[in-house]
Amino acid sequence: MSNLKYLPFVGRDYAKGINGKKVMVMGYSIYGERPEDAAPTAVQDRVRMYLDDKNVPFDSWMNTYTKFIRALSGEEISRGGSSEWWNKILFYSFIQEPLTGARKDPTPEQQKAAAAPFETILKQYKPDVVIAWGKDLYNATPALGGCDGPSIDGNATWQYNIAGHKTILLDMTHPSAGYAWTYWHDIIQALLN
Repeated sequence: MSNLKYLPFVGRDYAKGINGKKVMVMGYSIYGERPEDAAPTAVQDRVRMYLDDKNVPFDSWMNTYTKFIRALSGEEISRGGSSEWWNKILFYSFIQEPLTGARKDPTPEQQKAAAAPFETILKQYKPDVVIAWGKDLYNATPALGGCDGPSIDGNATWQYNIAGHKTILLDMTHPSAGYAWTYWHDIIQALLN
């Protein structure tokens, strides 16, 4: 994993999966200009901060995580009650270095540099499903010899076959805006069944 700058958060039950399928959730990037935002553990640290509702005060970015975990679980759970679900998934940042702020596009060089680490993650963790947070991210992921998969209620999928393992990538609306978690729960369930 030498080409990874950000290590993924891997839940302790990731290998068991959800309905027997290993689920990788992929955000586009991390924002920040502090040294810790570029640390290899930055993705893991953010998930741990989110889950630590007793010691870490609420911040607005946490709403995105809550909306997504509700879509995954199908329950109106809060930050403190979501650790069971986070432990079932792998969470990964596609862009492997921090951006200076929300709604900032990565450079073409950052996009290109993200392809090899993404492939490394697919090879190492062999997810059955990858849920991409947002159309921009879905469109930015490398093709890696894959092909269009079946749409789910009009939502695109892409099929990879990496080292003999089939992985389906789902194009999902980003949970930060215009996101109906009950709708996305049904789409995710269709993918996991």
